[in-house]
Amino acid sequence: MRGISVPRRTPKIELTPEQQEFLGSRRPHVACMDVGRTGDWAGIGTIGVADGPAPDPWRPTIVVKSLLRAPHGTKHRVLAREMGRSQAFYAAQGHPTICALDATGIGDGTAEMIAEQVPVCFQIVITGGDKVVIDDKVPWRFRVPKRELVDIIVRVVSDGRLDITGIAGHADPNGQDMKHELEQELEAFSRLVTPRPDGSSKVEIGNDTALAGHDDLVLTLAVGLWALDYGIRTGVLVDPEQWMHPTN
Repeated sequence: MRGISVPRRTPKIELTPEQQEFLGSRRPHVACMDVGRTGDWAGIGTIGVADGPAPDPWRPTIVVKSLLRAPHGTKHRVLAREMGRSQAFYAAQGHPTICALDATGIGDGTAEMIAEQVPVCFQIVITGGDKVVIDDKVPWRFRVPKRELVDIIVRVVSDGRLDITGIAGHADPNGQDMKHELEQELEAFSRLVTPRPDGSSKVEIGNDTALAGHDDLVLTLAVGLWALDYGIRTGVLVDPEQWMHPTN
């Protein structure tokens, strides 16, 4: 695949006062999804910047607004519609909202079919590499190193910036509480993480693309956090002109 390599940590733009005010008042959101592999659940959720101004606009508190598991065998088009409904719901409330999809191993056709159901969808293909690569043929498709996703989960959780209280009582098809299930996955994930000297993190697992054994919720969260971080850092989600006066 041809593409444009970018640094692992995308350089931050300089937010103008207007953009900082927009970030705090409009609170960008991401509807995110991991479609799952054979025999695994699919995860669908929505995350957003917490209410009120953040002391540091680059380190806002992230609220998990919704999180669910879809039953085995749920068709991709049904999952896409569910993600699209979440995107439309939060966009209608005035939040700049994009979608993020774990497109690893599902095929280009399936990924593009899902992406076509929503206005903007980051298609994230997880790799074992060390650079983010932006696809120059497919809009909003990124090849993202596993360690990039690991790092952002570690940063947000260790900083105490992840609020999952709102999903208590949300249940999966087996009646499992989503808050408890996510806590269990995050705990299992944390046991695999080893800090690196450069401040990043390493995950001690054999598969180059998986994050953990039962990882649908963690992957859903990871692609959403990465897309939200990238969207803020590059200005995609904090452009008042784009979101208050859309061109399409």
